[in-house]
Amino acid sequence: MSKKLFVLSSILAAVLASAVLPWPAEAQGVCQIQAIRPVHVGENLVRVQVQYFISPTHPKPCLIGAYVPNRANQSPSFGIRPANPPGGVPKGQQSFRDDLFIEISYNGRTPASTETIEAVIYDADGNLCTSVLTLRRAWGSVPYSFLGDYPRDREPGWSDECQGVTHDEKYWYITQKGTLWKFPVTFNLNEGITRTKREKGIWNVDIPRFLRDEGYNHFSHPDYHNGRLYIPLEGRQPCKIVVFEPERLNYVAEGNLDTAIQDHAPWCAVNPADGMLYTSNSDNNAGLFVYRHEIKDGRLELRYSHLLKLYDEKGNPIKIHSVQGGAFSRKTGLLYISSDRGSDGGIFVFDPKTGIRIGVIRVNYSQSRYGEELEGLTVWDLDAAAVPGIKGQVHLIMIDNWGTGADDLYFKHFAVPLEKQ
Repeated sequence: MSKKLFVLSSILAAVLASAVLPWPAEAQGVCQIQAIRPVHVGENLVRVQVQYFISPTHPKPCLIGAYVPNRANQSPSFGIRPANPPGGVPKGQQSFRDDLFIEISYNGRTPASTETIEAVIYDADGNLCTSVLTLRRAWGSVPYSFLGDYPRDREPGWSDECQGVTHDEKYWYITQKGTLWKFPVTFNLNEGITRTKREKGIWNVDIPRFLRDEGYNHFSHPDYHNGRLYIPLEGRQPCKIVVFEPERLNYVAEGNLDTAIQDHAPWCAVNPADGMLYTSNSDNNAGLFVYRHEIKDGRLELRYSHLLKLYDEKGNPIKIHSVQGGAFSRKTGLLYISSDRGSDGGIFVFDPKTGIRIGVIRVNYSQSRYGEELEGLTVWDLDAAAVPGIKGQVHLIMIDNWGTGADDLYFKHFAVPLEKQ
């Protein structure tokens, strides 16, 4: 190969890696990008093989690169090493080749996910053709560490059939099967309670009587959003979402979930990014149900919008089972979902923009030996707060169903650095 051609190839590769190419009119008929095949190398690196056509009569050497996620929104968090063999890529019809690939690396500080790349064939004059193609995958990881349980192995008066937990800036909100509780964050949750202690700012209410009379008997995992508490309610069809105001836990409204798609309602969470309410069934969830919601004339109107399909870290469709809780992070926007599936469960972390799982927080517990059951969770950075016995950013309720008396409570706390304020 001539020295001149080698220099030309090196210059073209450097241009694509450092900046978006200028965009002249595409050369119609010169080339076509037909398909890609990703080869996953690591959590921050993927090699993308390309099936393409370049006219054998095109006189100039060509290279193949990419924009992530596309040309209009190219992210600076991705480095692109184009396919640039000496003399340019082969022309004519080309299928996938192990020795010809675009290398994409991720250098972002926080985990992310992508659904597409825009592959491009170009020469010294600019881009010849592009194609936006699917590349679903997670980038980066979710580091975490388990900090311990507090309370641990306790029956404080609200642990029996405990279902979930959420919070605002000053209070915990915790559901049992039939009761909603409110605790100041400064209250020591290890302290036993046999009745409401309103002198300490503690409140509780039961399922509204008119709903109990209709056969509803099971609060699920709650969520706090924009001055309202949203709590799923089961016991008969249709499952409902019940809304309470947080100050005195007064009932506000209730509405029905769609019976055509939902026969259980183990959790709900309102996405602060889009204001939509997310929920699911307990098992066989290939996606999450997304609802529009509005309180109108004393009634909660729930209108099913769409299904957010779920994928694993490499973009493969997945189903999640034994779902018990879900909570959005107000900092990162990520969705944390608890699954009581033993060694296959734990806390799944999803990017709600794409439905791609970007991490798993494993939980050490035993369903068969101790009758332990994971419940709901919340995301709240408490490292700098004066909260008795509790630190960390992700907080998960677990109960022990074995033995006599009330269920034993284990409130698990995890340090998740990306959620630190």
